[in-house]
Amino acid sequence: MYARVLDEIYRQVYGSDQEGAVYYEPWSETRSHLFLRLPPVQEQLSLPELACMFREAFLPDLTIENEYVCKLFYRQLNGYVRFNYANRQEVAVM
Repeated sequence: MYARVLDEIYRQVYGSDQEGAVYYEPWSETRSHLFLRLPPVQEQLSLPELACMFREAFLPDLTIENEYVCKLFYRQLNGYVRFNYANRQEVAVM
């Protein structure tokens, strides 16, 4: 029901349905976040390469990935690890 309401709001605001995978994250003040920022060094692995290595070492329960972000969800962690492809430097543990 909650997701359908958000989809309807999206359709009304933007005039079309959402394409592709949709992920909604409710905000809560009790959430813990850890943001890691890689230094802008030329001779290092890219975030997509790091995400691939991480995914192989720690098999996720769910993966959402596009050209901007990779989110690897883990039940045991009760959260996810986000690789921010858009800025090429940020990894967050939620």
